[in-house]
Amino acid sequence: MMKKQSTTILLIMAIATGILWLNSCKKEQPTQQPDISTVDENSEAILSRILDFKQNMEYYLDHPEIRSEEKIQKDTTIIFWESCINLTYCYSYLNLADAVVYDTVIALPPITQDSIFMMDVSSKYYNEILYAVKAQYMRAPFSGNERKLMGVDLEKTTSGDSLHIISMIGHNVSMAHPPYDWMYGDYLGTCDGQHYGGISDAAHVIANNTRNHFYVAPPSNCRWFFNNIQTFIVEDPTLYPNPNDPAPVNYEDYLIYYASSAVGTITNDVLCLEHYDELAFYKQSYINLSQGWISNSGGRKFKDCIYTGLHEVDNDNFHKYKHNLITLLGYRGIECNTSIEDISVY
Repeated sequence: MMKKQSTTILLIMAIATGILWLNSCKKEQPTQQPDISTVDENSEAILSRILDFKQNMEYYLDHPEIRSEEKIQKDTTIIFWESCINLTYCYSYLNLADAVVYDTVIALPPITQDSIFMMDVSSKYYNEILYAVKAQYMRAPFSGNERKLMGVDLEKTTSGDSLHIISMIGHNVSMAHPPYDWMYGDYLGTCDGQHYGGISDAAHVIANNTRNHFYVAPPSNCRWFFNNIQTFIVEDPTLYPNPNDPAPVNYEDYLIYYASSAVGTITNDVLCLEHYDELAFYKQSYINLSQGWISNSGGRKFKDCIYTGLHEVDNDNFHKYKHNLITLLGYRGIECNTSIEDISVY
């Protein structure tokens, strides 16, 4: 499994250390809340810090003439950029018929002693980061109100001077299916060829099952928001062998769906996941894998997932059929006073 590494300094640590803003006599600044060392899911402290940071960026956006020496630590900047986007533009726990993920890389602003000038923090956010997220959102092949921005993960590149912008965009159409047998992926629909061809498949059905399993209703008239997103990506199911099925036979050999012509002839029976057998096995397996990542994520909660069924041909001309898994986790908070804005008109 390849895992996107989250930034090393958590939002909670940023609150605790009180490094977010330097006092300046050159301009007015929002009144700061007292530093606190502990927060929980229901605390307003994180929300307050995110909103203060956003207000500070807006001040610099509206006053480009300012020549301030105010700086913010690089990793903290990335966490707060990400938090502002997810709070302002992203939905959580929607019913999705489909979803896509896009990845864009842009340069970070100039970094001085591991910090960025606040003017550059603001300019980069409004002129480049939001523009890139909007471009990813508009690229998604979904129409109108059915297209929703579900989550954005900002990660430093290995070199540390650029920023990965990973956006998940969902197709917000509720699809309640009877207990069909489903083809593995590629939008092949049901195994009998009569339903949902070109629209759904086993991978998408299992993804909705996982979302429903981890769904938690927010308090009345409130919504969840997530910060410090962590993305888990599984592209090689063979790293997850089924401990109860040691000999590969193209049937539940791994905890994630995988079949190969190197093992045996690929038939429709191999590609079909029967509702009460294989489909049930993978539904529970993907929930278990997600719970394992959650349990080892330092308090993050399930945010969303995308499962895709793919057909590949390797260098030895063997055909492989598999599921790729993308799972988003994050620290969860509650917002009760504002609604989500449309990223397409930011």
